[in-house]
Amino acid sequence: MSAKSTALCTFLLVPLIWAQEGTHESAIARNIRVLTVSARHESQVPFFGAIGFPQCDKEGNLYFHLDKGDFTESDLLLLSADGQRGKILKFSGDYADMAFSTFFVSQEQRGAYVLAWKKRKHYLVGFDSDGDIRNPVALDLPEFVIPEDLVAFEDGSSLISGYYESRAPAELPGKAYTAIFEASGKLRKVLSLNQPDVVLADVESKLREGGAALADDGNIYLLTPRTVLVLSKGGNFQKKIQFEKPDPAGVVTNFYVSGGFIVLGISGNTENIMQKRQFVVLDSSSGKLLAIYERPEELQKAQDVCFKREEGFTFMISDKGRTTLFSAK
Repeated sequence: MSAKSTALCTFLLVPLIWAQEGTHESAIARNIRVLTVSARHESQVPFFGAIGFPQCDKEGNLYFHLDKGDFTESDLLLLSADGQRGKILKFSGDYADMAFSTFFVSQEQRGAYVLAWKKRKHYLVGFDSDGDIRNPVALDLPEFVIPEDLVAFEDGSSLISGYYESRAPAELPGKAYTAIFEASGKLRKVLSLNQPDVVLADVESKLREGGAALADDGNIYLLTPRTVLVLSKGGNFQKKIQFEKPDPAGVVTNFYVSGGFIVLGISGNTENIMQKRQFVVLDSSSGKLLAIYERPEELQKAQDVCFKREEGFTFMISDKGRTTLFSAK
């Protein structure tokens, strides 16, 4: 993921019926709901900067890719769900100079995985629940593939999705690449999913619309600008869920899958991607639109950092050296 395509907090989910009458625009306007804050926690962790959207584990603990002035710096911050405790997850020893590509937070077991590279070779690096590093595994990722999304499984295998860069052989530049790798790092199979091509000229200048999640139903969810692809753990195609954006010019910057809900975080096409923000909630079984939400006035500067169906959203505001977490069930 490009540093330019990333950006940096919790809300109430209320059942909603999608109106059918009238124009598409008026139906959206009638059915947008404003979320309501139910709790707030002042973080005791010193102020920090992060790159991109964070991820959370099944307990609500938050993982941030720390901003140290260079996207390739690999340090993660593990912040407890209540904001009271933090720990740096850091490469060390022979792996200290590996460069960051992307990361994934496991819902199967507490811990994080970082996809990193060194001397043109990619490695999957795991951190256990105490933040201690596991031995990196070299992956048989083809040359010229830029990995963007990672899903790591409890048995050590993984799914990586990305695209071929400009130096790839003819007809490959911009083509999507998604594959599953064994725990040993050996390629198991390349998946054919009809994913959209990447416009290489836009990679550095436009926000990326994509992401990957391993849901509690055991399936893999891959986000594209207009669809969510659902795969089995083995990489077999299950279904495609199509969705519409409230604003056709909006950008799907991230998404969550929890308890049968798919929540799309959609930003307005503005210079500050957090300035205009909506959350589209879909039923993960049927793809039916359930709700559209916006932030209340007090959270207009807040970033969404987690969503769990039972607990609701978590939002974060960092201002004047202080970090506050907000939540709502």
